[in-house]
Amino acid sequence: MLWLQLSHKLGDGLFHIDKADPFLCTHLIYTFAGLDINGHIISLDSDNDIRDRNYYKALELREQNPCLKVLIAIGGWNEGSEKYSVLAETEESRRNFADNALKFLVFYGFDGIDIDWEYPGLRGGIKEDKENFVKLVRTLKARLTKRNKMVTAALGATSAYIRASYAPMRELCDALDLVLIMSYDFHEVNRTSINAPLHREKNQNPFTETIAENIDLMIAQGCRPDKMVMGIPMYGRTYTLRDAKNHGVDALVEGLGEPGPFTVSHGSLGFNEICLVLSHGNFTVKYLKKNASKIAYSGKQWIAYDDPETVYQKTMFAMEKGLGGVMFWTIDTDDFRGNCYNMSYPLINTSKKLINDYTKSRS
Repeated sequence: MLWLQLSHKLGDGLFHIDKADPFLCTHLIYTFAGLDINGHIISLDSDNDIRDRNYYKALELREQNPCLKVLIAIGGWNEGSEKYSVLAETEESRRNFADNALKFLVFYGFDGIDIDWEYPGLRGGIKEDKENFVKLVRTLKARLTKRNKMVTAALGATSAYIRASYAPMRELCDALDLVLIMSYDFHEVNRTSINAPLHREKNQNPFTETIAENIDLMIAQGCRPDKMVMGIPMYGRTYTLRDAKNHGVDALVEGLGEPGPFTVSHGSLGFNEICLVLSHGNFTVKYLKKNASKIAYSGKQWIAYDDPETVYQKTMFAMEKGLGGVMFWTIDTDDFRGNCYNMSYPLINTSKKLINDYTKSRS
């Protein structure tokens, strides 16, 4: 499963959805749409989505791969929580949303909707959000299933979000077609830390959260593993060290790392930027095998990231855990041009090959 986020990237980082490989994945999620004041789904970037026809270009990938499912995601961090809290609050508002969502999906031709409410009960929400979220999903499911439309949701993967935003977990997972786990952004701001640690390294900060522990927590609370899709980031988190000689995990920092040439964002680099930075810079690279993550440092610049080796590890964990699959955030930050490897999309293809081989070996 891939998330597709179209944004204004530069140079070789500019991604054209109509040039994407439609056989990379089983599901593609276009992010993000939003809500208007009446609880109707709206485009958040009509120039990209409508004028430049990117909705349609994403959907047209099914002409090459009829098995591909293309969903639209609503929400995301920038949308906040309050509108979604109001939307889910009453039976009438939930029904109206389900009706309007179906009209939106049918009008454009999407195969389903992904709810990315960040986060129920938080950021302007109310305590009833957790129960109302389940009711909203059930209402959507009942309305959309009749038209063969999917309902998925992206859930925060830290223990704080799991406990504060999603309950009862069993009922929420049962009502969804797929549970998309945002198992990344575990990093800290004021010290070097790992974006998506799989397990805890020896002597690592005891408060460090890990993917494995929190997936186990969700399963313990009743979420079926075969519905769970584990997120793997195709970007790294970066810092500027306070002291270049102190370059381990948990080192103090001056602030965020320098921006890359494509995303031009402090504190974050796409994998397609990282592989170029590492090939042209004097970086020392270390492999944290329990974390299933790499770190790299040069001078005061410090990066925690995933590469094909760590993606293999994380995908194998998902397969051995009996999860429904893996997803990537986002397709346009993989090395889609193949600048650093002998293939395009090296991260996605690493995972895809492993899943295919693993599935065949178990059949």
